[in-house]
Amino acid sequence: YTRIARDGPVIDSRDLIERIEELTGADFDTVLEDYRNSPTHEIGQYDMGADEWEQAQALVAFADDASGAADFQYGALFIRDDYFETYAGELAEDIGAIDPNAGWPLNHIDWKAAAEELQVDYTEYEFDGETYWAHS
Repeated sequence: YTRIARDGPVIDSRDLIERIEELTGADFDTVLEDYRNSPTHEIGQYDMGADEWEQAQALVAFADDASGAADFQYGALFIRDDYFETYAGELAEDIGAIDPNAGWPLNHIDWKAAAEELQVDYTEYEFDGETYWAHS
């Protein structure tokens, strides 16, 4: 449906903003304001075809819902639900919480439980039929 959702298991809000601007030819804040001020929550027609308009409409609706995520304007990450467990392991490694070269006890960590605990600090969003999580 959109290149944003199909690029991988993580959506970076900067890519979302860039794609909206690319489709509409307008500044993101202007398009978002246009959407929010419309009684039917639709973006303007701008200079694009019907397919591009439909894609831009879906992206702006998601951006409107997701704009409350921490650091939205500067690179909030939206992690697809089926990838969140992997993300939790990568995050643990990135922050130095685990030694990626250790066998034991690393290979016995319940990553599903770790991911569920991490999700407490994340907010759930829906986009393109998928659930995504972003840091609150």
